[in-house]
Amino acid sequence: MTPLAVSTDKATELTVLGSELDLAATLWTSFEAKVERRATSRERATFVIQPDSKMKAGLGAIRVIGTNGVSKLAWVMIDDIPNLPASSTNGSPADAQLLKLPCAIDGHCEEKAPRYFKFSASKGQPITFDIVAQRIGSALDPVVRLLAANQRELAYCEDTPGAGSDSRFTYTFKAGGEYWLELRDTRYGGGSDYQYRLRVGDLQSETLPLPFLARPGLQKTEDALPVTVEVEPNDKAAQHVAVPTEIRGRFAKPRDRDLYQFEAKKGDRLIFQSRTRSLGSPCDLYLKLQGADGKTIAESNLSGSDETSLTNTFKQSGACQLLVEEATQQGGPEFFYQLEIDRFQAGFELSLDTDTFNVSPGGTFELKLLPNRQAGYDGPIRIALEGAGQGFTLSTNVITSTTNATTIKVSVPESAVPAQLMLFKIRGTAEGREFSTIARTHPALRKQYPLQLWPPRELDGWVALGIRKPAEK
Repeated sequence: MTPLAVSTDKATELTVLGSELDLAATLWTSFEAKVERRATSRERATFVIQPDSKMKAGLGAIRVIGTNGVSKLAWVMIDDIPNLPASSTNGSPADAQLLKLPCAIDGHCEEKAPRYFKFSASKGQPITFDIVAQRIGSALDPVVRLLAANQRELAYCEDTPGAGSDSRFTYTFKAGGEYWLELRDTRYGGGSDYQYRLRVGDLQSETLPLPFLARPGLQKTEDALPVTVEVEPNDKAAQHVAVPTEIRGRFAKPRDRDLYQFEAKKGDRLIFQSRTRSLGSPCDLYLKLQGADGKTIAESNLSGSDETSLTNTFKQSGACQLLVEEATQQGGPEFFYQLEIDRFQAGFELSLDTDTFNVSPGGTFELKLLPNRQAGYDGPIRIALEGAGQGFTLSTNVITSTTNATTIKVSVPESAVPAQLMLFKIRGTAEGREFSTIARTHPALRKQYPLQLWPPRELDGWVALGIRKPAEK
C-alpha cells in the first residue's frame, strides 16, 4: 500500500497492491472517512480517501471490499505531515536523502543496508524522530542513530515506551549545522515487507501511544464497569474505591506508587485484571493486597508475557488496600494503566483463529470456536451471532460440556448482496447461569501480524464476512 498514511487536510490517493483487485469496489475504514474508487486493475486498485477533518494523528485499519469478497486487515496512519518520495540510493552517509522539515517518508529497508537521511537544525531546536513500522504491521524492528557531521553518534534509539518496538525520540541540538540519521532493522533484515514511515519535525504535542482511530460502532460499550479516575496524591494515603470498578491511573514520575482502599466481605472472590500493553502503555504492573494492618494478603506474579492479574478469596471482612506499582519503577506521561476490580465468576473464554471469511449468497462457512473453561465450569455454552442481521442459521448453537473445540457451520441467506462487508460478533452464554462473553479474535490478528503483540482492542471480537459474487456455471 502506498502511501502509508492519509491526510485530513486534503483527499489522499491510496494505491493498494495485491491480486484480483480488478474486482475491488470500495474500502472499509475503521475511522470516519469518505472513500471513492478511482481505478482498478488485476494487481492494483486506487482509491481516494478523505478522513474526518477533526481527527488528529493516529492509526487506523482498512479492508478492500469487492465482488470476490473482502481482504484481511491492513494498517494505515492518519497524518498531516507533508510526504517526500523515498530515495532508493541512500545507502551511505555520502548519498543520504535530504530532508526538508517537517516531513514524512514512506520507504522500506534492504537487507544488511541502513538508510541515511540528512537535514539541517538550528541551535536549541528540538526535533522529534518517529519511525512507525511495527505499529502498522511491518516486519521492520527499527533502530536509529543520530549522527553529527563527523559521524559521531549523538543519540541512539531502539524501542520506545508507548511505541512498542518502534523508535521515537526528541533531541535538542546544541549547535546549528547539518546532521544525519541512520535507520536500519535491528537484525539487518530487509525487503518489501520491512516498510517504515519516518516522521521528522515538531511532534512533541503528540501523545504516546498514538491512538487507534475507530468509528463509534467499533467502540466497546458492553459490560462496562463504573470508572474511577486516580486522584493524586495517593502514594501514602489510600484513595477509596467501590467494587466493582475500573481504575484509570498513571505513574506520573519514576518510583511513583498508587494506593487504593476498598471494603471486602468474608468469602468474596475478587479478580484484579490490569490493562497496559494491550492499550499501548509500556507499564508492567505489580499488585499487592494488604490488610488494614499492612500485612500482605497476596501479590501478583511478574513472570510471563500476559498482563498482570491477581485473584484472591478473602478470609475475613474489613478494609483492604491495593498497592499498584510499575514493576521497573519507571514513570512519565505514557505510563498509564487501567485496572479492573470485579467479582470472579466461573465461566469461560472463547476465541477464533480466523477473523475473515468470504462466501457467496446462500453458501456456508465454518467457525472454529476454542473455549477455555475456567473455575470448574463444564456446562453447555450456547452460541449466537450478534450484528449479522436476519437469515443466518447455525448448524448447532451449543458447545457441549464434553467438547473443547467446536466447528460450527454458518449458512448465509440468499438475499446477501455481493461486494458487501458484514461485521458481527459471536456471543457465548453459559447455560443455567448469568454469564456470557464475546469470542476474541485477538489470536487471529496475532497470527497475521506476529510483531503486533497487542492489536487494537477495538478490533478484538469483530468477524468480517465478505459476500462474493457466485461462480458462473
